[in-house]
Amino acid sequence: MTAVFLVPLAPMLVFGAIDPQQGLLQQLAMRSHSAAENFGIARFASEPLRLVNFTADVGSYFALAQGEGMRVGWMHVVAAPPLAWCVAVVVARAFGRRIGSPVSLACGAVVATFFVVSVLLYRQFPSGNYAPLHEVLGVAAASAIVDVARLAFRARPSRSIVAAAGGVAVVCVASTATLLTRSDFGRRVTMSMNAVAVRAAAEHLRGEAEALPLYSTTYNLAGVFDALGRGRVHTVDMHDVLDRCSTSADIDACLVATWTRVLVPERLPIRVVVPSRTGLVDKPLEIAPRTDPSLYAAAEALGLIVSDEGSFATAAGVPVIALRRVGVR
Repeated sequence: MTAVFLVPLAPMLVFGAIDPQQGLLQQLAMRSHSAAENFGIARFASEPLRLVNFTADVGSYFALAQGEGMRVGWMHVVAAPPLAWCVAVVVARAFGRRIGSPVSLACGAVVATFFVVSVLLYRQFPSGNYAPLHEVLGVAAASAIVDVARLAFRARPSRSIVAAAGGVAVVCVASTATLLTRSDFGRRVTMSMNAVAVRAAAEHLRGEAEALPLYSTTYNLAGVFDALGRGRVHTVDMHDVLDRCSTSADIDACLVATWTRVLVPERLPIRVVVPSRTGLVDKPLEIAPRTDPSLYAAAEALGLIVSDEGSFATAAGVPVIALRRVGVR
């Protein structure tokens, strides 16, 4: 039986073995290190709130990424019991007690598994990103309500159907209301990943007659303009190179030196996209606010010209992306 579950992993293992960069081994080493560092009571104790928070208010994840606090409200009270029920079904079945439906069991198993993965294997901030389970969380809520309605009206099946339908309807209305008030991401997300700003920048780049190389400086935009450029935009991701300066004794000097090595006459002119506003998910975090000033400092030292090609804003008019052009005088 174990072999059946291992068969889908075979292609990954084969490609991992022949990968010259040994990416799979690097991932295993990184995740093992994360698990060793994350294993602790405090981490496990705080994760349930993150799970409930994501389920109750998906928009809050972006608020946390921008440095805002978690806003616990009535929707959290609505979201918590169904999740707890589905996980309880898994625990009860593990000890031989058959409660809950197969759907609740499946949802509980997936949620519990991803819970452990999130606690041990991830080091991101904000933590508790349960986006891959978005649909599972909704199914779990509905399944838990149906289970409880069946238990409450065991002797009156017709009433259990009405109760379940009413409970699911209440949760749907509550979730929709929360989503409508918190999900205007085009206005609320004031970071470089804002979709309105990104699309505007991509449209500008596609319309430029001169298709220059585009140097991207934040993890949030890695590959984004390649995807939206429709073959006209080709990026060079700089965030990993810039990240090496985060451990330097003098970060600013290191960044200027890095740009100096990049801004050689043979490569110019180029375009550089930088975040106008940074959030806690702009990686490298220590580097992002210094990227633009260090670019200007290096260009000035080399006698180059940096011109502002455009500023791109959220739907609320907040600038979040700046586009620079660097060339010779």
